[in-house]
Amino acid sequence: MLVSLKQKKKLKPQKRISVKPVLVFRIAYKDQSLDKQAFDDEFSTNLLTAFLEKIDPNKRMFLNSDIQEFQKFSKTLDNEFKQGETKSAFIIYERYQQRIENRYTFIIDLFKANEFDFTIDETIPLDRDAWPADQKSSDDYWRKLAKTSIIENILGEEEKTQKEVADELVERYENYLKQIKLNKPEDIYENYITAVGSLFDPHTSYFTPINEEDFNIDMSLSLTGIGAELSLDKNITTISRLIENGPAQKSGLLQEEDQIIGVAQGNKDFVNI
Repeated sequence: MLVSLKQKKKLKPQKRISVKPVLVFRIAYKDQSLDKQAFDDEFSTNLLTAFLEKIDPNKRMFLNSDIQEFQKFSKTLDNEFKQGETKSAFIIYERYQQRIENRYTFIIDLFKANEFDFTIDETIPLDRDAWPADQKSSDDYWRKLAKTSIIENILGEEEKTQKEVADELVERYENYLKQIKLNKPEDIYENYITAVGSLFDPHTSYFTPINEEDFNIDMSLSLTGIGAELSLDKNITTISRLIENGPAQKSGLLQEEDQIIGVAQGNKDFVNI
C-alpha cells in the first residue's frame, strides 16, 4: 500500500492564534449581535451541530458512534467559548482527520483493485441525512461511491478504459490525502470560528490573516486570469461566477457551478488538482 496511515503530529491549539473568540466577534459585530446572544447549553448544542456540518457536510466521514461521543460537548462549548478556548474543536477535528485519512485510503485501494461488479443494480443516496451507523455501513457507502465515480468518469471520457479512469482516480484521491495531511491548527480554528459565525449570520466566514491574504490573492488571480471567480465547495474547486465579457464567458465552454478537477495548457495532458 503506497498510502500510509501512520499517525502524524497531533493538531493542537497554538498560542499564536489564541485570540479569544469573544474578542473576534466583538470586533466583527461591534457588540450588537453578541450582547443579544445567550451563551448557554442551547448555544453549545447549536455550535456543535454547526461545526460538524461545516467539516463533514455530506455525512461521509464520521460514524454515528463519533457523533454520539461528541454529544458530551453540547453542554460545554459555551463555557469554552467565553474563556477563549477551542480544545474541544481540536478533539473533534483530530477524529475527523483520522476518519478522512482512513476513508481516502480505503477508496484508493478500491480503485487500485478495480474489481467493480456492474452487473448488479445498486443505489447511492445523493443527500445523506445521517452518518453511517458503523464501519460496515461506511465501507459499503464508499464502495458504492467508488463505483459511481468510475461510471461517471467513463461516461465523461468515452475514449478512456476503466483502468485508465481508475488510475486517474487513484491519483486524484492521493492528492486529496496529501492536502488533508497538510492541515495546520489555523485551519481548524478558522473552520470553528466560521461555525460560530454562522449562528449569528449564515453568510459569515472567518479567515486567519494568512488565509485571508491567500484568499484575496487567489480571487484576484482568478478574476484577471480566465475571467471566472473560483471558490472551494466541499474541497472541490468550483466556478462560482463568470465575469461578464471575460474569456471564460466568451468561450461558451464554462458555466457557473462547473467543477474543476484538472488543468492543462495547450495540447498537454490534464493534471489532476
